[in-house]
Amino acid sequence: MFITALKRTPIAISGLAIGIMALSNVFYHINFKTLGLCSFIISCAIILLLIMKWIIYPSMFLKELKNIHTFAISPTFPMTLMILASIIKQEYTVQSQLLNVLWYAAILLHISLIIIFISRYAFRNFKSWPNTSWFVMFVGTGVISETSTAFNETLGHVSTIFGTVCLVVILAYVLISKSWQTYNQEQFPMVIIMSAPAALCLNGYILNNTTYSNVYVIVLLILSQVLFIFTLIFLPKILQRGFKVSFSAMTFPWVTTAASLYNVTQHSHASSSTITFGTILSVIEITLAAIIVCYVLYQYVVFLTTKDVEYS
Repeated sequence: MFITALKRTPIAISGLAIGIMALSNVFYHINFKTLGLCSFIISCAIILLLIMKWIIYPSMFLKELKNIHTFAISPTFPMTLMILASIIKQEYTVQSQLLNVLWYAAILLHISLIIIFISRYAFRNFKSWPNTSWFVMFVGTGVISETSTAFNETLGHVSTIFGTVCLVVILAYVLISKSWQTYNQEQFPMVIIMSAPAALCLNGYILNNTTYSNVYVIVLLILSQVLFIFTLIFLPKILQRGFKVSFSAMTFPWVTTAASLYNVTQHSHASSSTITFGTILSVIEITLAAIIVCYVLYQYVVFLTTKDVEYS
C-alpha cells in the first residue's frame, strides 16, 4: 500500500504541506501548542513523502513538472522548508547552523525555480501568461519575510518589496483577463490561490517590522479580505466537481489570510473595539481554514490509498 501511495503522490501535495505547516505556525502563535505540534508532524510527513517520491520515481516527478501550472506551484516545497526552519528555531528554541543552511538553501531553490520558470515556461502561448498559479511562484517569496526575523531581516524587507510589486502586476492581469477561466477541470481549484498574495505580503510586512505604514497595512488588509470573500464564491463549484489533487490550493491561501488578520490585530494601535472585532473575525477565519485543511487532508488520504492516479 505504501508503494502505491508513493506512486500516487503528486507535486500538488506540497501545497497541502505548506498549508498544514502554516496552520501549525498559527496554532503556535495563539498558544495551541499541541495542535501546532500535530500539524507540524503531519506536514513533515508529507514533505518526507515528496522527497522519497523524487528519489525513487524521479521520472514521474519530471513528467508532472512539464505542466506550467504544476511547475508554478512547485515553490510550495521550499516555502514549506522555510516555515519549518522558522518554527524549529523560534518555537522549539533550537539554535543550529543547520537551520540557517536549510533556510538559505530553500530560498536559493525558490529563486532557481523562478529563473527556470521565466526561461522555459512563461509567455510561450496564451495559456502561459499570468494566472493565479503565478502568485505562488513570485509572490510566494513573501514567506521569506514571514520567517526572516529568525534569520535575516534585511532579506525579509527585500522580499516584501519584491512580493508586493509582483502582487500588483499579476493581480491586475489576472482580474482584467479572468485568466482562471483557462484552467481545466483538474486545475480549477487553483483559483483559490488568489486569496493568498495580499495576505502573504501583509503578514510578512507585519512580522518583519516594528513600525508600520498605515496606508500599506489598511490597503493590503482590505484587499486580502476582499480576495478571500471573492474566492469563497468559487467554493461550491469546486466541491461539486469532486476531489482533485489541486484541492491543496485551498489550504495555504486561507490559512495565510486568517493569519494576516490575526497578526494585524495583535500589532495594531487601533481602538479596542476594532481590535476586538478583528480578533473575533480572525478566530472565525482560522477555524474555517483549519476545517478546510482537515477536509483536504482527509480527501488526500482517501485518494492516496484507494483511488486511481490522477495528475493535474
